[in-house]
Amino acid sequence: QNKLDDFASVRDFGAVGDGVTDDTVAINRALYQLFCRESNEEVRRSLFFPAGIYLITGTIKIPPYAKLYGEGADSTIVRYTSSDGSTIDDYVVRTADSLQQTGANIGNNGAIAPRNIEVSSMSFETTEDTQDVLLIEKLNQGYFDSVNLMGSLVEADLSDAADDTKTITVVSSTALPTTQVTFDKCYITGATYGFYTDYNTAGITLSNCTFYLLYRGVALGAAIKIAIAHQQDV
Repeated sequence: QNKLDDFASVRDFGAVGDGVTDDTVAINRALYQLFCRESNEEVRRSLFFPAGIYLITGTIKIPPYAKLYGEGADSTIVRYTSSDGSTIDDYVVRTADSLQQTGANIGNNGAIAPRNIEVSSMSFETTEDTQDVLLIEKLNQGYFDSVNLMGSLVEADLSDAADDTKTITVVSSTALPTTQVTFDKCYITGATYGFYTDYNTAGITLSNCTFYLLYRGVALGAAIKIAIAHQQDV
């Protein structure tokens, strides 16, 4: 407990980061223990990912108030690989509420909806060519700094939109809108769409980001309304 009061590493919860061991349960356990069980916001600790390749076979769920950081996007890598070659989750990583509920269940059973999430200096990637990377769902205030978001598609896959994969997907609702989310100095690659949303959102900022090997960098659904305060190059 004294160690957790000062500093928390994902390896304290059983993650290995050797590129071989399945670290899915250990990472989700760490996120739950640090940010879901602890009700006092002032004593929550950031979760550190030492350099390594953290193999996962299931989706990582980032709860409210979580702060994740690594030793650099080229050094700390969370990599999804199917455990049996056929069962593939929709996302490598996604936002969740304080009970680690997702989708239509977010905010139910008295849970805190996704909010105040920070991720920096690490990579999330997939080896599966049908999988999306990051789902931002019903998040109020998020910051992603120097994060690599990497799909597995190569140039030959990107002449059309047939694969329909996304590195960043944003989902919102009237009751729980996604708002005030920033991507800064992120590297976005290897999917049909770099950034995709078909929902009304507010305050989504992409600055100093690199878009590479994509069919389209940014795709906005026809049904959404965009409120633009100013335009930035991305």
